Amino acid sequence: MQGELQRIVDALAARAGTPALLEDRGQRVLAYSEHTGPMDAVRRESILRRHATPEVIAWFRNAGIMEAREPLRTPACPELGLLPRVCVPVRHNDQLLGFVWFIDADGTLADTGIVDPGLMRELSLALYRQSLLGELASHREKEATRMLLDDNADVRAQAAQLLLEEGVVTDGDPTVALVALLATAPGRSHDDKARLALEQALAGTRRWLGTREALHLVRHDHGVLLIPGGTAGRPSPEVAAKHLDDGLRHAIRELRGVERAVVGIGQPRSQLVEAVGSYQEALQAAR
Repeated sequence: MQGELQRIVDALAARAGTPALLEDRGQRVLAYSEHTGPMDAVRRESILRRHATPEVIAWFRNAGIMEAREPLRTPACPELGLLPRVCVPVRHNDQLLGFVWFIDADGTLADTGIVDPGLMRELSLALYRQSLLGELASHREKEATRMLLDDNADVRAQAAQLLLEEGVVTDGDPTVALVALLATAPGRSHDDKARLALEQALAGTRRWLGTREALHLVRHDHGVLLIPGGTAGRPSPEVAAKHLDDGLRHAIRELRGVERAVVGIGQPRSQLVEAVGSYQEALQAAR
């Protein structure tokens, strides 16, 4: 699937004569062409972090990208380090699936004819298939992670077995929970922007750690990161401990960008099925 998306993005860039970047509807980077010519701070940061920042997402949504059905020009924003762009929405049966972005620093890109209709149809079908598979896998993982933190021991055992059998995560000793609590200011409630920033910080840590190395879940007022950092697949307990420590440090760095986030960390547990104890300690510490 990734190879198919890359092929189409490269073809779109060649057709437009300028680099292209593909994002899903949450503005997570899926693929991008070789880059030559102007590149602003936002494009560079998106490629490095694999997603746009909450401030950039909010700015683009205010510009109307979620409602667009034709190529849309977005102006420069010097405060964000943003050059002018052409945003091409990707839709399937009018369902928004993502965006193709072209930087247009000098305003020379054509408003129409910038993309090939045949390539866009290919892209919309590819993203539609990916979204169906991704939503199913994401839903199963989130539900299993919720069950892993349930009060009922039988429910937790079922969740751990499911996550391990499906290869979502590996078991290991120790397993540690980190909780990021969104502390509310007087008279304020949590908004979607704060929860989005929290989701991105935790997902960013998972990408940094690698596949099968962590789980995360965002609840109403807090996010949870579970890291099974044990010796399974690692040459020594020392290496496992360093891996776990590096993961926690990276998460804390990511969470510095989340407004009013307070972090708590629980004590290690010997198995994934016992992670609820570490979670409860981490939540209490944050509170």
